[in-house]
Amino acid sequence: MGEPADQDKAALDRVLAQLTEQFDSVQIIATRHRGAGVGEQTWLMHRGTGNWYARYGAVREWLAREDEGARDAMRDRGE
Repeated sequence: MGEPADQDKAALDRVLAQLTEQFDSVQIIATRHRGAGVGEQTWLMHRGTGNWYARYGAVREWLAREDEGARDAMRDRGE
């Protein structure tokens, strides 16, 4: 495994395998900042296993809660 992307995928797959031993479904989303200056990017990688609908629903619920928490924080600050 020479490419950093290959190493990243392998790392996520190892963690996914461990979590799958304890959970019915798992969704991992990870980012990495790469490069500097003009070529800088944020790379997104994701891995998942188990029931796709359960993973999708869990991610949507998490996003909704995060969005509401952000709105609450803004209201508390008077924004």
